[in-house]
Amino acid sequence: MLLENLKVKNKGNISFLTLAVVVIFTVLFLLIFDLCRIFIAREETKNASDAASLAVAQNLLFFESLNCNKIAEEVVRKN
Repeated sequence: MLLENLKVKNKGNISFLTLAVVVIFTVLFLLIFDLCRIFIAREETKNASDAASLAVAQNLLFFESLNCNKIAEEVVRKN
């Protein structure tokens, strides 16, 4: 008799537990996806700034032009 009462009281708890687990995994997946997008954007920005600084350094080294801002902007536009 006592076990039958426990079974009736716990009926439906699995659906709430399943819903909670699905929500938690969905939030974790979205968080990981967003962090990956942030790291990709950071790497692309880093590569573009590295290319611009190398172009300016090469320009200054060989005295091609003293307009470094123009050269950096051209390299950033290309990348």
